[in-house]
Amino acid sequence: MGAPKGEELEAALREAIESALQLLIAHGPFALTIERYLERDPHPGGQEAFIVRIQFPWYPSQLCRIKIEITHDEPVLLAPALRPLIHGYEETLDTQISCYRLEEIVVEKMRSLLQTHQKLIARGWNRPRARDYYDLWRILSAFGDSLERGQLMEMLKQKSVHRQVTFSSLGDFFTEELLNETRTHWGRSLGPFVTDLPGCEEAIEDLKLRVPIFFPDLSSPSAGRE
Repeated sequence: MGAPKGEELEAALREAIESALQLLIAHGPFALTIERYLERDPHPGGQEAFIVRIQFPWYPSQLCRIKIEITHDEPVLLAPALRPLIHGYEETLDTQISCYRLEEIVVEKMRSLLQTHQKLIARGWNRPRARDYYDLWRILSAFGDSLERGQLMEMLKQKSVHRQVTFSSLGDFFTEELLNETRTHWGRSLGPFVTDLPGCEEAIEDLKLRVPIFFPDLSSPSAGRE
């Protein structure tokens, strides 16, 4: 049975939101709503998006906003990993969540850089994507030792073919167009969310050294063009 889409997906999410609300109101006057987020233009891959709005008891209105994006056509190459839920609240919540593997996140972030470059060349602008560089830097520097490196290059090739982007060397992931866009939006996009945010140049230069460790074949002229 496939995952729900369209109205069926929206109904399932509304049911989940209602269940969450019933659990919350036992602890105070919470409010929880969900609405479909409509993009200006239809997503080329059929991605669906929703906005969840939350009012905590001490808020005057639904000030907390969470965006949910659901992609239907992305091939998941690795089995999800079960991870314990980590939170800073007082109650005990001993549960595990099925999560994307870090390897899958890394290759999709790498591919996203290629997609962003493609859009910058085609139309001269794109939504700020400084976070892709930051996420890559953060994962490779903090969790790199736990990654299964041997499969990353082949996964990157498969993911890139799926989105019709190509690469031939490390430089394709650090083009001037990408770097200029990142320098412009680094502090503005990441500063409100990341404490101890490194400088843009510092993170980028460090990432340039780390990426070949995990993708050693990028130095080959035919690395992504088989």
